[in-house]
Amino acid sequence: MSTHTLPLPQQHPAGRVRLEIDAEQLARLLASRQLCAADFRCLDGESRRCVRALCQKNCSRYLAGLAPTQQTAGACARRRRKGARGV
Repeated sequence: MSTHTLPLPQQHPAGRVRLEIDAEQLARLLASRQLCAADFRCLDGESRRCVRALCQKNCSRYLAGLAPTQQTAGACARRRRKGARGV
């Protein structure tokens, strides 16, 4: 994932975008660590449960040595401590 940031469009002065994403695509992004649950928040309970399950699955795979990448397991926790809103 690129570290470059794009300027926000004028239509979104608060910097927030509401979107919907396929659960399988979200699982791929979380598993490849291109997205962290601390980077977003769920808007309903069903989505929150789904994201929690995906995170638990990824964590268990990482701890079992089956993760696709060997980056640090605490990346999401560090982002959350810095004040990011997450699941």
